[in-house]
Amino acid sequence: MQKIVKNCTEFVGIILALIGAIFGGVYFTIGRVVRDKIELKDYMLLTYFFAAITTLVLVISMKLNLFNYKLQTWMFFLLLAIVPMLVGHTLLNYTLRYVKVFP
Repeated sequence: MQKIVKNCTEFVGIILALIGAIFGGVYFTIGRVVRDKIELKDYMLLTYFFAAITTLVLVISMKLNLFNYKLQTWMFFLLLAIVPMLVGHTLLNYTLRYVKVFP
């Protein structure tokens, strides 16, 4: 019985990874088209705004705790926002204008 549960969990993980890859591809494909039309700062403002709204809607709909975290946890949230998001994602989105999506 335990092996079936493990296989089911692995299967769900594989399906979620596949869905994530598909949405990632769609995001970059749409981003490539949009980045030709608008500047990076405008694109990032729209992208981060809709990501924040989507996350907020999910948090509220799942009735998750949003505020009662320790200061150390908030510091890690801030680091996660600055380093991977503002540096990493912004650089990826910057390159969308210059790198072809399709061969």
